[in-house]
Amino acid sequence: MSNEGICPAASAAILIIVSGPPCTGKTRIASRISREFHIPLFSKDAIKERLYDALGWSDRKQSRKLGIAGEEILMDIAARQLAAGRPVILESTFKAQYVENQFTALIEAQQAACLQIQCRTEPAILMDRFRRRAASGERHPGHGDLISQEGFEEDLRSGMYEPLRIPGKLLTIDTSYFTEQINSGIRAEVKKLLEASA
Repeated sequence: MSNEGICPAASAAILIIVSGPPCTGKTRIASRISREFHIPLFSKDAIKERLYDALGWSDRKQSRKLGIAGEEILMDIAARQLAAGRPVILESTFKAQYVENQFTALIEAQQAACLQIQCRTEPAILMDRFRRRAASGERHPGHGDLISQEGFEEDLRSGMYEPLRIPGKLLTIDTSYFTEQINSGIRAEVKKLLEASA
């Protein structure tokens, strides 16, 4: 991406949500948006990893508890940013049943302009990425990727990672293969959002 983006002035309450299943490239996309447009990015996984380091982890049950705490922290950060008239990017595998009402209330309370970027990847490619990441040892062990593959497949089949039904624009992108066309499309939507809210 280019460096032409400019963070809007305070008073523009802008929320960008990057969501979708694990291993769809959410962090990569959110980081590029953050760098180009100078918008702070907050990731639930990053928060969870700090909680793992501070509080420890033992099993999937503990990981889920810290995941819930991480999501609450993420929502609080977003509310504070938007209340100050500052744009914010949130990145996570947001699941509709847990966060739709919270996001809707937040958007309406702050009168925020919202862009939801929903990442999708072809199932075979997605599972291959997930297995490779779990085996790589690169992720914090608190996530328990090595023991969560079966649950991940079940979540995919159940439609757990569908887009959130919240106010604002939905941009669904196929991240099976990253191309400049994908980057250009995302960049155009973010610029449009920022310009409309200036």
